[in-house]
Amino acid sequence: MGCADAAQANAIIAQGLTLATLPDFGKAGIKTACISARRPGGVDAEGNPNRGELIPAIVEEKLKIATSVAKYYVSVARPATADALNWNRIKAFRSYEEQAANWKDALPPVEYSKEVGIVAWLENMQEVLTSTLGVSGSPLGYVTREVADVPVVDELRANTPYGVSYISFQDELMARTSHESPAYTADNAKVLLMLKNGLKATQYIQSIHPFARDRDGRGAWLALHVQHLGPAIWDGAITAANKILNTAIWNGKSSRYPLQKHFSNLRAAYTELVRASKIEGVEVTLPNDRLRVTLALQSIQCTNVAVISGKTNVINLVEQRNNFESFATFMTLATSAELGFRDNVRQISAVDMEGYSDDDAQTAEKPVASKKKGKGGSGKKRHHAGKGETGVEFRYYESAEFHALSDEQKTELIEHRISQGNDTNKKGRGRGAAKRQISALETQNMQLMQQLDAANAKATAVPPAGSSTNRTNGALQRRTALQTDE
Repeated sequence: MGCADAAQANAIIAQGLTLATLPDFGKAGIKTACISARRPGGVDAEGNPNRGELIPAIVEEKLKIATSVAKYYVSVARPATADALNWNRIKAFRSYEEQAANWKDALPPVEYSKEVGIVAWLENMQEVLTSTLGVSGSPLGYVTREVADVPVVDELRANTPYGVSYISFQDELMARTSHESPAYTADNAKVLLMLKNGLKATQYIQSIHPFARDRDGRGAWLALHVQHLGPAIWDGAITAANKILNTAIWNGKSSRYPLQKHFSNLRAAYTELVRASKIEGVEVTLPNDRLRVTLALQSIQCTNVAVISGKTNVINLVEQRNNFESFATFMTLATSAELGFRDNVRQISAVDMEGYSDDDAQTAEKPVASKKKGKGGSGKKRHHAGKGETGVEFRYYESAEFHALSDEQKTELIEHRISQGNDTNKKGRGRGAAKRQISALETQNMQLMQQLDAANAKATAVPPAGSSTNRTNGALQRRTALQTDE
């Protein structure tokens, strides 16, 4: 325990300090024991004053830290042996003790909102519990761990006072802090309070009520997980993620769906599969990076020369071919300067797969209000961002605004609405109706052009004298009369 010789050790032991009693002493107790060892008082058998032993300050400091390490071992159900209390492990524990003394909760409790959703809220709350210390001195994540029983003790890491199965003190504390200690009752109640505050005034508070009487935060947490993060809940998420990875298409024809957004959707789908794979009872086959790049290459169906060249080059680049993030970065940089061609292409849906479209990509994270309110259909239509070649904005127009547009702008606006599936004329739904509308517009434009040409020709032509078109022109009639008299 840091004593330089046997005499010092015996003096310390005489104060009742042993490996078994070390957790009970505390730092104040160690200080008292060292003072008593230095000045024991009383006299020996010969009547001489008892001589104390010199206990260096460094030995006292080591013993103070050693008692903290011994208490830590008790909290994680690990035996405090001589090897477990060697000086290298005591030094490693000192840094943790300093961290614990200055610990501040890293994340504030999160309040539920519809934008967050219950799944993301539960995941966020788990992070909050992991970063919040309880009365026990352990992160509150130990209350909500999957298995309540403490696992079998493992070997210690070299020169470190926690086991080889864990990556940090906090990790071991969450896995091995007992649920039988008096501190667990207080920590369990604190978890329940955090859940109630986060889910108040929501439908999910009903899942917590049965556990309020016993102040059982762990029971409430497990109930929420079973209802909203169980295996059945993840089946739909896995299907949707696989659908995006295997069938999503980017053709580069929409400025609303650039290549970066496409990569972001593919990345989000893969992340969803990773999250599902961590749920007990959920079986997920995760694609490796090479397969992810293969699927991404298949999804890019743009005919631009820069895009085709980039795809061709990737096949021969080892890093980009076998790492999705490197591939995404390479394709984005290789094509960013050449994709200005999209500005001259009529905006159409950039995603072509069953049940998934560009509109889905734009509105998946933010619900769009219905176009109708009740039976009257008086709700406002969804606005579409962007402008056409004629300068017309792709959005909803009131009647007066629409009539103020030029014929070219009206034509381009109607074509855009048809291509986006937003035509409000029920009789004009479908490809045939779209073609008929476009044909009718072209005919109307042709008739207008013919009328305009006729009007211009009529305005510039010189009419013959006495023409029937000038019968009402008084000046010409008087001129004609003078010529007749002459």
